[in-house]
Amino acid sequence: MDDTEVFDRFMKSRGGRFPRSAMPEERWKSSYGFITDWAESLITSARDIVPGLPPIHFDFVHNQSIGAAAFKAEGRYFIAFNTGTRYMLELIFYRMLSDSGLFDFVPSPTGEDSPLPPLKYTVRAEDMYQAGILPVPPKTKERRSYANTLLHRAFMFFIGHELAHITFGHVDYVLSKTGSAFIPELGWNLPTEEPKLERQAIEAAADMRSVYSAIGSAQLLHEAPIPNEPTWIDTRRSVKDLLFDWSFAINAACRIFGDVEFEESDLLESSYPPWPLRRFMAELYAGGVAAGIWKPPETAVDIAKALRAGSIYTDIAFLKIINQEYEAKGLYQVSKTPLNFEYFRKIHEYLTNTLSAKLEPFAYEKPFFISQ
Repeated sequence: MDDTEVFDRFMKSRGGRFPRSAMPEERWKSSYGFITDWAESLITSARDIVPGLPPIHFDFVHNQSIGAAAFKAEGRYFIAFNTGTRYMLELIFYRMLSDSGLFDFVPSPTGEDSPLPPLKYTVRAEDMYQAGILPVPPKTKERRSYANTLLHRAFMFFIGHELAHITFGHVDYVLSKTGSAFIPELGWNLPTEEPKLERQAIEAAADMRSVYSAIGSAQLLHEAPIPNEPTWIDTRRSVKDLLFDWSFAINAACRIFGDVEFEESDLLESSYPPWPLRRFMAELYAGGVAAGIWKPPETAVDIAKALRAGSIYTDIAFLKIINQEYEAKGLYQVSKTPLNFEYFRKIHEYLTNTLSAKLEPFAYEKPFFISQ
């Protein structure tokens, strides 16, 4: 039985594998194929860097809800993305770049329609799809190019996150504890406080690994030669621009998973860090990595401002496309309270002082930690 058959059998109850033959080849390439290429490239890179890391199969699940997972079946590793995740990311980024009132630094905003009707948005991707709300790319090539850049940043973050669940030993550790080698991005409920803190620390570790990889890739992009015939997006982007791009893409991607205001009591009740807090933790990690990569004139303050600008603009853009007013205290700002700073430290300390030792026997890659 090959990887695609194992994947399909394991994910059958969740919709099964989305087959390449389900659509014409050219449409596959333009919708799912390029994402598969990104994933396979990242997996190949990880196997070059991490000694002994086995093959990992990436595929899509025929499921219009938003979701992703890392799992092990028949002794093999897999990363799964719901088709609804691609649909929602594409829908949101295309809609934002089709609005002439957003991203005025991207050329040709006047080439887009204005005003656009409000998007009837819900985190239930299937409901939107069934209502006939489909992604429509921006009209101008520059804004299509930028939308696709954001898609790339978002998908690489989530793919890197799922990959870290395997390289850091999370999948095998969970298997040893529960008998199930399945780590979903949503829907895992644990009964007691300590396992919930452990689950949140696992998510934080996977985010941290993916942030490290993403900021390193941004550095390589900044230093790469400019193509002979560049589009605007291929020209030399400043460090602050690259950090803004990444921050916006990751914050917007987090919002599609259900980024809602949370109460302080939710911190201990959930098996996942609340998404506004998770966005903020990713920003802290990114700032720590970037400060170590880029020296002055990109100071720590410059870096923090660029990352924060991306997160705040996420809330502005989301409210704009659903025709709501932006207030000074957006959803992202909810995470920035003393209690939540303290809870972030609690997760980070548990990760470094307790969880890392538990994971060591299962890990292909030794966990590393971005100090804060």
